[in-house]
Amino acid sequence: MSSWILAGLGSLGQALIGRVKDQISDYLIGRVLEEPGVADLDKLRNTLSGTERIIGRVENMWIKDEDTKKRLKELLMKLKDTVYDADDLLDEIQFRVLKQQIEQQGAQGYEASNQSSSSSGLPPRIKRKNSERVSRFFGREDDVIRVRKIKMKLDKYITDIEHFIAKLDAAEKQMITSVVPRTTTSFPIETQVFGRDEQLNQLLGLLVQSADGSGSSYSSISTLTIVGIGGVGKTTLAQQAYNHERVKDYFHHTVWVCVSDNFNVERLTKEIIESLTRNKCDLNNFDTLQVVVKEDLTSKRFLLVLDDVWNEDSLKWERFCAPLRSGVPGSKILVTTRSRKIAEMVGNPIPLYGLDNASYWEFFKTCAFGSEYAGECPQLEDIAKKIAYRLNGLPLAARTVGGLLKSQMNEEHWRIIAGSEIWQLPQSEEGVLPVLQLSYQCLPTHLKRCFVFCSLFPKDHPFDGEHLVRLWMAEGYVAQDNMKDNMTVEAVGSGYFRELVNRSFFQVAPWGSQYVMHDLIHDLAQFISEGEFCRIDDVKSKEIPNTIRHLSTKLTEETKLIEFSCYEKLRTLMINYESHWYGFGVDGSLFLRFERLKNIRVLILRFFGLRELPETIGDLIHLSYLDISHNYQIWRLPESLCGLYNLRVLDLSECELQSLPHGMSKLINLMHLDAADKIISEINDVGKLTSLQGLCSFKVLKDQGHEVAQLGGLKQLRQLRITNLENVKSKQEAGMANLNNKQYLDELVLEWTSDDGSSLDGNELVVSEEVLEGLQPHQALKRLTIRGYIGVRSPSWLQTQLLANLITLDLYNCKAWEDISCIGQLPNLKKLYVKGMPAVKQISHGLSTESKFLPNLEELCFPCLEELRFSSMPEWEEWSLADGQQLFPCLRKLEIERCPRLKRMPPLPPSIESLSLCQVGLTEIQILWEGIDESSSSMTVSELKIYSLKEVKL
Repeated sequence: MSSWILAGLGSLGQALIGRVKDQISDYLIGRVLEEPGVADLDKLRNTLSGTERIIGRVENMWIKDEDTKKRLKELLMKLKDTVYDADDLLDEIQFRVLKQQIEQQGAQGYEASNQSSSSSGLPPRIKRKNSERVSRFFGREDDVIRVRKIKMKLDKYITDIEHFIAKLDAAEKQMITSVVPRTTTSFPIETQVFGRDEQLNQLLGLLVQSADGSGSSYSSISTLTIVGIGGVGKTTLAQQAYNHERVKDYFHHTVWVCVSDNFNVERLTKEIIESLTRNKCDLNNFDTLQVVVKEDLTSKRFLLVLDDVWNEDSLKWERFCAPLRSGVPGSKILVTTRSRKIAEMVGNPIPLYGLDNASYWEFFKTCAFGSEYAGECPQLEDIAKKIAYRLNGLPLAARTVGGLLKSQMNEEHWRIIAGSEIWQLPQSEEGVLPVLQLSYQCLPTHLKRCFVFCSLFPKDHPFDGEHLVRLWMAEGYVAQDNMKDNMTVEAVGSGYFRELVNRSFFQVAPWGSQYVMHDLIHDLAQFISEGEFCRIDDVKSKEIPNTIRHLSTKLTEETKLIEFSCYEKLRTLMINYESHWYGFGVDGSLFLRFERLKNIRVLILRFFGLRELPETIGDLIHLSYLDISHNYQIWRLPESLCGLYNLRVLDLSECELQSLPHGMSKLINLMHLDAADKIISEINDVGKLTSLQGLCSFKVLKDQGHEVAQLGGLKQLRQLRITNLENVKSKQEAGMANLNNKQYLDELVLEWTSDDGSSLDGNELVVSEEVLEGLQPHQALKRLTIRGYIGVRSPSWLQTQLLANLITLDLYNCKAWEDISCIGQLPNLKKLYVKGMPAVKQISHGLSTESKFLPNLEELCFPCLEELRFSSMPEWEEWSLADGQQLFPCLRKLEIERCPRLKRMPPLPPSIESLSLCQVGLTEIQILWEGIDESSSSMTVSELKIYSLKEVKL
């Protein structure tokens, strides 16, 4: 089999080497070679540079000889394993630093927000402020010996690879060639195209229409983009349009240029000139080249096709287009690309997906049986249908696999093909896998390893971007260096995910909220990941190489539990049980050998039937991501868990835990904790977890370690719920929560849990109001809930300029709150829910009873509100609107229930789609429609519920 089998090993190895070199460089800052171990580290860094160079020589080789490929692969694996050893050593040193700081300082005030887990390099504070402490740890003799052994092994493997390549004879060297960029012309390969009539007609319509400002344009020229994954038929569609009679009749000049990954503006300009003049262009001055293009195209309507564009540099694009603006209006540039980012830059994208099932089957039959096939082989046709179904409508896959089938028209051969994965099949340089692999080769190194990691998940797996980014972070794939101001590590990782989506490695799932991988893209990830990543997802036995670093498996009642502890190099172990809801019922004995997994970073044991975690879990010092969710029989965790100082994610959801270990505040790198509200609220000194991004329940108590001031240093929070606010006794104390400085906080719940306030004296009501005033959130807040508030007045910060980004506001069971002023002017509020507010009697002027909040009554009230719900407001009598006031211009849904005294309400806007009135004291219904012109066709009420209106007059 011909393949670029070294591509994955090479790119993943280079990414790892780069990270290890960065760690060493950070450590060496400000040091002298005479310090213990420093000279050895410096030598190791230089050797790693040599390792990068040798990997660069071999990673893109097209290996046709199996023995050559096998030998190079073995050497490269040994090389990369040794780099992993260096990475593990540096991480161990880093762990010692963290451990000493936490144990000596008790994690008091330790700014973990400036730290990172070991998997992302040495933390900034340790780089700059703790060099002496790191020096003490690294100066140990055994560390220096390990560094020297690692360097010696690297030197040996580099030499072995160089000698191996040098000894190849001329014939063998010809078999090792670099990847040749794909080239295309305007002449179509396919004599018949299936299933693209609709897309072709759409494209032709856009090409031959006159310039009208639609799409993206550059003066007189317009630009169009066909975008889709490799092999989906972009070039074929462009060829069809390019050679169509309507196009030939419409344009004076047509030019086809294959761009590939070399977007060289001078080269492209020369090729345009050569196409227009039919003569070779020997000009070298770029300005002269552009002048010639401009002269050739002046007063001409032209079509320029740029096939297979990879460049995402907008400045290069503008520079290239400059002389093309001289064309006649109606001139077009048509681009084909795999990148959504390029499609957005160029403009007017036409997304291209796989063929529909019927069209694809017709095309596949011609590829596998020939165009004259008349159904003479029904047994082969059944096999062919199963194969075609797996290819997800990709035309290039039909040509590749169909050609293999056609080579031997016998059932045995076809069944072998049907039982093989795409990467196990022979490939030409224009086969589906090499074409798709070009997309991978053009990825930056940091995205390559993120993509390959996805091979651990089964086909059709629904990917959640946020969850995937957390896994990448745990593996150390998300770089923190050179981050922009205020940019978090997760924001960087989210950018990685968006980039892979833009490059068509992920597609939006049909249900819209998640993403999926095209099956052949998934096949590509598996192909590249061979030897380092392994997934077991069926009952068949599968040999797992001992070099494996990342392993995932789906267990059923039919599969045997694998002895995982023999794979001591594992960094990832993901086990999902998908048969019975309560899992296997595994006890802690399974983990008695897990201390051998010293290098594990990600451990996922969901639905596993665990009854306990043993104390030895604390030996997994590199562990960054632990998910034991849905283990219903586990009720306690060992105290040793609190020694996992690199832990970032801890998922304990759907576990019957009675409590958490006492030392949870030591987990200074913990970013995500998912567990029952009750046990999270019991964490003592939660304020030390300064990396925490979500706190679903913080219960304010009078006990030490549970004061509201614990929240002051939690600057990374995205979600926060504070309960028992009656235990806060002043505005000053409330301000110690520092909510107005939590710039990342999206969702906030403020909750009082005392009685309805009827038994409280006036002083306690005033205290409640002051406390709410002191809990002013940051202006970036998007969702706010206030529940059980026992004050009378609104806080001053609940107004336009301070909460301009608020989208959702919920007010629940605030028994004494009389004045809900100024809410109507929140500029971006889309959802408002008000329930259980018995003290409210009147709402006027868009929920503002004070004229100072409505300086101009001509302005809109609730300018963006889409959903509004009032419930359980027994004293509410009046809801009025001032003359000239426009209310709810965007309102789609209105619900009012259990408001028996409300007699009148403002007219409804034309935007209303759903109206529900229940137990409301309205006396007239017709008045609701007064604001809508009878001739208006804009009102489309799709849901109307009116019941239990006893006083209404029809």
